[in-house]
Amino acid sequence: MKKILSQEIKIGQTARTSKQITQTNLTLFAAVTGDFNPVHFDPVYSAKTRFKNPIAYGMIAAGLVSGLMGMNLPGPGNVYLQQALNFLNPVKVHDVVTACV
Repeated sequence: MKKILSQEIKIGQTARTSKQITQTNLTLFAAVTGDFNPVHFDPVYSAKTRFKNPIAYGMIAAGLVSGLMGMNLPGPGNVYLQQALNFLNPVKVHDVVTACV
């Protein structure tokens, strides 16, 4: 059974958001997920990794897509069923991430 949406996505429609990643974002994400991986918090630990510095959770950036889809494209209440991700570069605290769908 297909549920008909009251508001469908139209060809060419886009939504965009930008967010500066903060230390508070990392702390809150860790509290929700239980992921306290030291690569996100410990400068001594992360210095020994290929990143050389603490990095943000990739799923915070991916979550921006979820926010856009759930609130802006096509509008509040939308739920999407699939997302494929490739993380090409690390995100660090103070970086600005832009998601566009």
